[in-house]
Amino acid sequence: MHARNPKLLLLAGALLVAASPPARAEGPRLGDAVSPVSQELAFTLDPAREEYDGLTRVALRVRRPVTSFRFHAEGLEVLELGLSPAGGGPVAVRHQPVHGDQHQVTASEPLAAGDYTLEVAFRQRFNTQAVSLYRVEHEGRAYVFSQMEVAYARQAFPCWDEPQHKIPFAMEVRVPAGQTAVTNAPLRSEREAGGWRTITFAPTPPLPTYLVALAAGPFERVPVPGMAVPTHVVTVAGEGGLAGLAAEMTPPILAVLEEWFASPYPFAKLDLIAVPDFWWGGMENPGAITFPDWLLLVEPGGASAAHRRDLALTLAHELAHMWFGDLVTPRWWDDLWLTEAFASWMEVRATAQAYPQLEAELYALRDRQWTMAEDARPSVPAVRRQMETAVEVLDGLDLAYAKGRAVLGTIERWLGPEVFRRGVLAYLEEHAWGSASGEDFWRALSRVAGREVAPVAASLLDQPGVPLLHFALAEDGVVTVTQRRLASLGAPTPVPEPSWWLPVHLRWGTRDGRQGETAMLLTAPRQQVPLGEGVEWVVPDAGATGYYRWTLAGRGLATLAARAGERLEVGERIALVGNATALLRAGTLSGGELLALLEVFGDDPEPAVVAATLDALGTVRRLLIADASAGDLAPWLRRVLAPALQRVGASPRPGEADGVAVLRPQLLRWLGDAGADPDVRRQARRLAEEYLGSPAAIDASLAAVALDLAALDGDERLFRRYLRAFESAGSPAERSRLLSALGCFQRPELRESALRFALSPRVQASETFDVISCLYRTEAGAREGFSWIAGNYEALAGRLPGEVLALLPEWAPVCSPEDLEAAQGFFAGPAGGQGELADPVARLGERGAECMALRRQEGENVAAYLRRHSGPEASPAAAPPD
Repeated sequence: MHARNPKLLLLAGALLVAASPPARAEGPRLGDAVSPVSQELAFTLDPAREEYDGLTRVALRVRRPVTSFRFHAEGLEVLELGLSPAGGGPVAVRHQPVHGDQHQVTASEPLAAGDYTLEVAFRQRFNTQAVSLYRVEHEGRAYVFSQMEVAYARQAFPCWDEPQHKIPFAMEVRVPAGQTAVTNAPLRSEREAGGWRTITFAPTPPLPTYLVALAAGPFERVPVPGMAVPTHVVTVAGEGGLAGLAAEMTPPILAVLEEWFASPYPFAKLDLIAVPDFWWGGMENPGAITFPDWLLLVEPGGASAAHRRDLALTLAHELAHMWFGDLVTPRWWDDLWLTEAFASWMEVRATAQAYPQLEAELYALRDRQWTMAEDARPSVPAVRRQMETAVEVLDGLDLAYAKGRAVLGTIERWLGPEVFRRGVLAYLEEHAWGSASGEDFWRALSRVAGREVAPVAASLLDQPGVPLLHFALAEDGVVTVTQRRLASLGAPTPVPEPSWWLPVHLRWGTRDGRQGETAMLLTAPRQQVPLGEGVEWVVPDAGATGYYRWTLAGRGLATLAARAGERLEVGERIALVGNATALLRAGTLSGGELLALLEVFGDDPEPAVVAATLDALGTVRRLLIADASAGDLAPWLRRVLAPALQRVGASPRPGEADGVAVLRPQLLRWLGDAGADPDVRRQARRLAEEYLGSPAAIDASLAAVALDLAALDGDERLFRRYLRAFESAGSPAERSRLLSALGCFQRPELRESALRFALSPRVQASETFDVISCLYRTEAGAREGFSWIAGNYEALAGRLPGEVLALLPEWAPVCSPEDLEAAQGFFAGPAGGQGELADPVARLGERGAECMALRRQEGENVAAYLRRHSGPEASPAAAPPD
């Protein structure tokens, strides 16, 4: 599952990691005395109805005599249940629900070891929160889709809903005539009678329940040429014409993956399903991958470079899972992080090879800065930890993806790319069509590498937090490295201090111009490495692959930043910006020093470095710049960012690099919004007018920013035009950008209308937060957004799955005692889940403590810096001060 839905994370400020899901009733493990061997499923699905019927036959193996056994069946109405031994008549049994999510079968006499068949007829209501087996109404038609991960299969059909139970599934689906169904396996036969179509599918290879997929409705199927197996993009009615980009981008990515894994795509067919209401970035159901429709479907010629990058990364992530995660699956939820971390690592590798112009590796480096910022929170969980229930895996899952990817990148650099690849292939070959654990993976890498990988992996994954390394270069060329845990300002110091085993790569230069690289494995709190006499400077993270933050003794950081163009590669400059931002949050770099550094990197010739600078500015603005300082921020931004916009141009140019096309709208948004640049706003109004006349009239990369900025000064007439354009939108992406723009209007009565519209039937549940995202530009807007969430909590709880509902505390402003008290009081009370959100409430306190501590220490420093450097006569800093 690609949890990191790019749109959802953009809206939520990339805070998914901080949420714990609301508690669900979950019984103990089922045990292995009775386990499934294979399962047949027959569904009668009419998407227009509120409920469905099903029948399942499960081939069971009783390994030792038992009187009773359990299976998962959460909320299902069991109509009939029967148990028969192989070759024998029915066994007398009674059955009843237990533990909230399980059903217990008890025999009148002990069941002997052997093979049995369990048959269950059941009924269930379709889910309405986009999990389990759920129905969606879209443009007047109804559809059924599935989302079974993490533990939602148990709500859809009776099953053994634990990952170690990996079995073949054979499915038969009955739908109204004129409709069709899609599952993991190819169609075997179909027949029509009495107004119904019955579709029989071939058995799947062995799968855990969380990978079972099912969709039904009046679909369109668009073939994908150039594939070795039958491949289609599956869309709702009327949207097949939007599948061209996905059909074009998939074959090159799959070809790269097949070459890397040294084996063909392992399943019989491939459907890419565009789902109108889908919270996640994607779900790796083998043969039937699901995606949010706004990502997979786009108008011909209407995809921006950023959209193509997000689509390529998500395609690569889900397709990588076909080997790592589907061919070999985790034995228990403890190791779901590994499948996701590997797919997240591979998505960057495959995209960079298939589409180098998208600069996926530089984008991932920017993303790593977010990862380490989140991992620095005091209560963040370790990636690897014991989990007894499936729902526990959702606490910190997104950080597990991102940190796991970073750690795998660190280990690959340490072992070497080809050694790492051979270790992965050995792991897959050993466990193909079965399940495995993280320990199995480390053993495979260690065997191939000839060195123990587990201690390095364990130090980074079995304990939380980010190492902070301090580098001191002596005159004799010896570097002393010390380590401790990075802590945000206002956070308690961990006791005892953790210690890591860390691969560290240094690049250094001498006074006479020589350069070199040195690798070391840091295994102690303090360690030295000799570089040789005459060494004048050191880059503490050569290649920007290390999972650590760093400081340099003396003026090292300032000197390195001032000479960044000649001493640092592009990725290292991105990492330096992220590192400096982390030092601000830790209280060891002042706000003025960071702003001076950002002035330097805001004029970097590489678009990706400027984009990383904007990321850092977002952190500074959110944590340190209260609304009262906005007046000084605007002219400073215009002075600092205008040269970059002048260099890339306010409008697209023929043949320009994708990095430029991605950066331009970011610059325009900063200058037009926080920078209040009148020229940028005039351009936005002109482009918005052209877009409303014909969406294809302007470059796709400028559509969203133009609509948003035009709305800032918009009146009721423009608001109504946006609404009419939304009602006639020709694609999911167009719907999304118009919804976001509706929330950007500043007039209170228009904003209230937009917020009411966010909960209307015309807006899909997964589109809800598009409308409020624009509010979070300012503190006052964040308070208004929180007030809307609090006032509509009951309605939101009815629309959102628990995992997304648990995000809501992260939308609360917490940078003042009053705001923090209001947020904690609400989410700890009955309206906030009656105690189910205890961990996020505690984390609100952490966020508030950091923000308030930073404002006490650096708020006036930043405000004073902006006052001094915001006028037109102000000159940019030549180098950040020490």
